[in-house]
Amino acid sequence: MNDEIKRELLRRKFTSIEYMEELCHYHRKSLEGLKESIAWFYNHPPDVDWQSWNIADRPDGWENRAVPNFEGAQKSFEEGIEYFKQGDIRYMRSATGSLKGIDKDLDNLGEKWWDYVDLETGRKFGVNLGKAKKIASNIYWTLAGSWEDDEILNEEITGPIDEQDLLRYLKPGEKA
Repeated sequence: MNDEIKRELLRRKFTSIEYMEELCHYHRKSLEGLKESIAWFYNHPPDVDWQSWNIADRPDGWENRAVPNFEGAQKSFEEGIEYFKQGDIRYMRSATGSLKGIDKDLDNLGEKWWDYVDLETGRKFGVNLGKAKKIASNIYWTLAGSWEDDEILNEEITGPIDEQDLLRYLKPGEKA
């Protein structure tokens, strides 16, 4: 597949409802993983005085700041899809761009409590958040028309590119 066709098919994929729903799926799984991790911590409290930790290092800090932000983002993604179906890209572009803001907000929260959470439970949050962030970034850069040069073809930026999967985005009569 030549690069020109690949670029076009990637743009179509990154602006497809299916891909946006994939974002919602991974983001929702991340939110569920965060809630499960908080519950796990409370159900298996460490043998240390964690209540004396800075609020940002405790699960209740995450519960009070991160969870509402993630819930708001999830709602924005879902609403963004509905607006996108009506031809308005602004909401989805804004929602995917705001995930970067949530990421910065997480930087202000400590991670001490995560050291005491079951690894597999915590991974539900981190792995799914990573997938959601990659998809959101791809959607945002595509909707904003901000890809520079051949960045859209760079798998280190977009994630793995499956050329066979991209063929689904060919229009009738088009060839790869």
